[in-house]
Amino acid sequence: MKWILIVAAAIVALVAMLPPEDGRSRFREIGSDGSVLFETDSVVPGERVVNRIADPSLPFGGRWIYDLAPDGSGTALTITEEGEVYNPVFRFVSRFIMGHTRTIDRYIADLQRASGTT
Repeated sequence: MKWILIVAAAIVALVAMLPPEDGRSRFREIGSDGSVLFETDSVVPGERVVNRIADPSLPFGGRWIYDLAPDGSGTALTITEEGEVYNPVFRFVSRFIMGHTRTIDRYIADLQRASGTT
């Protein structure tokens, strides 16, 4: 098992790379949401990566699509978050107390801070 320390992200403290399953990359994030198992659904090198939560015991799920495109001398990153909240009580908390966009907003801010961009 390979462990990667994420310094820039405030939500994710550690990522553990796991052995592939059915030919798919897998990793475990450990952070403010506890321990979450992810699986990589697809990769188009230099263009797109799709990761999804692979733990059916959690009260939430979803996938994240990372699209890369040339942008002048750099690369534009578009992140699409498709989240699901299964439990109605947790859905209420997510919507009205935490905010549905809290995780992605913080993730983008951390990326910008780490890369020195806006």
